[in-house]
Amino acid sequence: MMIYGNAFDLLKLVLSFFVVAIHVNPFGSKLWYLRYPLARIAVPLFFMLSSDFFFKKIKTQDTKSQLNSLMIFVKRNLILYISWFIIWFPVTYQYYKYDKLSKMDMIKNIMSRFVFSSTFKASWYLMGLVVGIIIIYFLTKILNNKVGLFVGFISYSICAMVSNYAIFFENVS
Repeated sequence: MMIYGNAFDLLKLVLSFFVVAIHVNPFGSKLWYLRYPLARIAVPLFFMLSSDFFFKKIKTQDTKSQLNSLMIFVKRNLILYISWFIIWFPVTYQYYKYDKLSKMDMIKNIMSRFVFSSTFKASWYLMGLVVGIIIIYFLTKILNNKVGLFVGFISYSICAMVSNYAIFFENVS
Protein backbone atom coordinates (compact mmCIF):
# COMPACT_ATOMS: atom_id res chain seq x y z
CA MET A 1 0.00 0.00 0.00
CA MET A 2 2.89 2.36 0.74
CA ILE A 3 4.30 1.89 -2.78
CA TYR A 4 0.90 2.90 -4.17
CA GLY A 5 0.94 6.12 -2.10
CA ASN A 6 4.57 6.88 -2.96
CA ALA A 7 3.87 6.38 -6.66
CA PHE A 8 0.96 8.82 -6.48
CA ASP A 9 3.13 11.34 -4.63
CA LEU A 10 5.86 11.05 -7.27
CA LEU A 11 3.30 11.35 -10.06
CA LYS A 12 1.80 14.47 -8.43
CA LEU A 13 5.29 16.01 -8.19
CA VAL A 14 5.97 15.40 -11.89
CA LEU A 15 2.50 16.67 -12.81
CA SER A 16 3.12 19.81 -10.75
CA PHE A 17 6.15 20.57 -12.92
CA PHE A 18 3.97 20.05 -16.00
CA VAL A 19 1.42 22.56 -14.67
CA VAL A 20 4.20 25.08 -14.10
CA ALA A 21 5.44 24.42 -17.65
CA ILE A 22 2.01 25.31 -19.02
CA HIS A 23 2.22 28.74 -17.42
CA VAL A 24 5.89 29.70 -17.70
CA ASN A 25 6.70 28.21 -21.10
CA PRO A 26 10.26 27.11 -20.22
CA PHE A 27 11.23 26.28 -23.82
CA GLY A 28 9.96 29.50 -25.41
CA SER A 29 8.56 28.98 -28.87
CA LYS A 30 10.64 25.83 -29.34
CA LEU A 31 8.87 22.54 -28.85
CA TRP A 32 5.46 24.20 -28.27
CA TYR A 33 3.83 21.35 -30.17
CA LEU A 34 5.14 18.93 -27.51
CA ARG A 35 4.66 21.20 -24.51
CA TYR A 36 0.91 21.60 -24.96
CA PRO A 37 -0.10 17.95 -25.15
CA LEU A 38 2.49 16.74 -22.62
CA ALA A 39 2.04 19.50 -20.07
CA ARG A 40 -1.71 19.65 -20.44
CA ILE A 41 -2.06 16.02 -19.42
CA ALA A 42 -1.30 17.13 -15.84
CA VAL A 43 -4.66 18.70 -15.00
CA PRO A 44 -6.79 15.81 -16.30
CA LEU A 45 -4.56 13.42 -14.35
CA PHE A 46 -5.03 15.52 -11.20
CA PHE A 47 -8.79 15.26 -11.79
CA MET A 48 -8.46 11.49 -12.19
CA LEU A 49 -6.34 11.13 -9.04
CA SER A 50 -8.82 13.18 -7.00
CA SER A 51 -11.68 11.11 -8.39
CA ASP A 52 -9.83 7.87 -7.69
CA PHE A 53 -9.24 8.84 -4.05
CA PHE A 54 -12.87 9.90 -3.63
CA PHE A 55 -14.43 6.83 -5.24
CA LYS A 56 -12.07 4.40 -3.46
CA LYS A 57 -13.18 5.98 -0.19
CA ILE A 58 -16.90 5.52 -0.87
CA LYS A 59 -16.76 2.18 -2.71
CA THR A 60 -17.68 0.09 0.33
CA GLN A 61 -20.25 2.52 1.76
CA ASP A 62 -24.02 2.22 1.47
CA THR A 63 -25.86 4.79 -0.68
CA LYS A 64 -26.78 7.06 2.24
CA SER A 65 -23.15 7.17 3.44
CA GLN A 66 -21.96 7.75 -0.13
CA LEU A 67 -24.27 10.75 -0.48
CA ASN A 68 -23.03 12.03 2.87
CA SER A 69 -19.41 11.66 1.71
CA LEU A 70 -20.30 13.43 -1.54
CA MET A 71 -21.83 16.33 0.39
CA ILE A 72 -18.75 16.56 2.65
CA PHE A 73 -16.50 16.58 -0.44
CA VAL A 74 -18.57 19.29 -2.13
CA LYS A 75 -18.79 21.37 1.05
CA ARG A 76 -15.03 21.15 1.68
CA ASN A 77 -14.21 22.22 -1.87
CA LEU A 78 -16.79 25.01 -1.86
CA ILE A 79 -15.32 26.38 1.38
CA LEU A 80 -11.89 26.33 -0.27
CA TYR A 81 -13.35 28.00 -3.36
CA ILE A 82 -15.16 30.72 -1.41
CA SER A 83 -12.08 31.40 0.73
CA TRP A 84 -9.92 31.92 -2.34
CA PHE A 85 -12.70 33.92 -4.02
CA ILE A 86 -12.68 36.35 -1.07
CA ILE A 87 -8.89 36.59 -1.09
CA TRP A 88 -8.77 37.17 -4.86
CA PHE A 89 -11.84 39.43 -5.08
CA PRO A 90 -9.98 42.79 -5.14
CA VAL A 91 -7.87 41.58 -8.07
CA THR A 92 -10.87 39.95 -9.76
CA TYR A 93 -12.93 43.11 -9.31
CA GLN A 94 -10.34 45.09 -11.26
CA TYR A 95 -9.63 42.36 -13.83
CA TYR A 96 -13.26 41.89 -14.88
CA LYS A 97 -14.01 45.63 -14.53
CA TYR A 98 -16.91 45.03 -12.16
CA ASP A 99 -16.91 48.74 -11.32
CA LYS A 100 -18.37 49.33 -14.80
CA LEU A 101 -21.34 47.02 -14.14
CA SER A 102 -24.47 47.49 -12.11
CA LYS A 103 -24.60 45.47 -8.90
CA MET A 104 -27.15 43.09 -10.44
CA ASP A 105 -25.06 42.57 -13.59
CA MET A 106 -21.98 41.98 -11.45
CA ILE A 107 -23.84 39.33 -9.41
CA LYS A 108 -25.14 37.65 -12.58
CA ASN A 109 -21.64 37.69 -14.06
CA ILE A 110 -20.09 36.21 -10.91
CA MET A 111 -22.78 33.52 -10.62
CA SER A 112 -22.40 32.55 -14.27
CA ARG A 113 -18.62 32.39 -13.97
CA PHE A 114 -18.96 30.47 -10.68
CA VAL A 115 -20.78 27.59 -12.35
CA PHE A 116 -19.60 27.67 -15.97
CA SER A 117 -16.20 29.34 -16.05
CA SER A 118 -13.76 30.98 -13.69
CA THR A 119 -14.38 33.73 -11.16
CA PHE A 120 -10.65 34.06 -10.36
CA LYS A 121 -7.47 32.50 -11.71
CA ALA A 122 -7.50 28.72 -11.26
CA SER A 123 -11.03 28.65 -9.81
CA TRP A 124 -12.17 26.63 -12.80
CA TYR A 125 -10.25 23.65 -11.41
CA LEU A 126 -12.09 23.63 -8.08
CA MET A 127 -15.52 23.98 -9.69
CA GLY A 128 -14.60 21.47 -12.39
CA LEU A 129 -13.65 19.01 -9.67
CA VAL A 130 -16.89 19.57 -7.74
CA VAL A 131 -19.15 19.44 -10.80
CA GLY A 132 -17.20 16.52 -12.29
CA ILE A 133 -17.36 14.39 -9.13
CA ILE A 134 -21.10 15.04 -8.84
CA ILE A 135 -21.71 14.11 -12.50
CA ILE A 136 -19.54 10.98 -12.29
CA TYR A 137 -21.15 9.93 -9.00
CA PHE A 138 -24.64 9.99 -10.52
CA LEU A 139 -23.49 8.51 -13.85
CA THR A 140 -22.02 5.54 -11.98
CA LYS A 141 -25.47 4.92 -10.56
CA ILE A 142 -27.10 4.66 -14.01
CA LEU A 143 -24.30 3.44 -16.34
CA ASN A 144 -22.16 0.36 -16.16
CA ASN A 145 -18.39 0.84 -15.93
CA LYS A 146 -17.66 0.16 -19.62
CA VAL A 147 -20.22 2.71 -20.86
CA GLY A 148 -19.05 5.23 -18.24
CA LEU A 149 -15.43 4.74 -19.27
CA PHE A 150 -16.38 5.17 -22.94
CA VAL A 151 -18.33 8.39 -22.23
CA GLY A 152 -15.41 9.68 -20.14
CA PHE A 153 -12.86 8.82 -22.83
CA ILE A 154 -14.87 10.56 -25.56
CA SER A 155 -15.42 13.65 -23.36
CA TYR A 156 -11.75 13.77 -22.41
CA SER A 157 -10.64 13.33 -26.04
CA ILE A 158 -12.82 16.18 -27.26
CA CYS A 159 -11.63 18.50 -24.49
CA ALA A 160 -7.98 17.55 -25.03
CA MET A 161 -8.20 18.11 -28.77
CA VAL A 162 -9.89 21.49 -28.44
CA SER A 163 -7.62 22.58 -25.60
CA ASN A 164 -4.34 21.45 -27.13
CA TYR A 165 -4.90 21.87 -30.82
CA ALA A 166 -7.46 24.67 -31.13
CA ILE A 167 -4.86 26.88 -32.80
CA PHE A 168 -5.08 24.60 -35.84
CA PHE A 169 -8.77 25.30 -36.28
CA GLU A 170 -10.31 28.61 -37.23
CA ASN A 171 -13.02 30.10 -35.03
CA VAL A 172 -12.68 27.53 -32.26
CA SER A 173 -12.85 29.06 -28.81
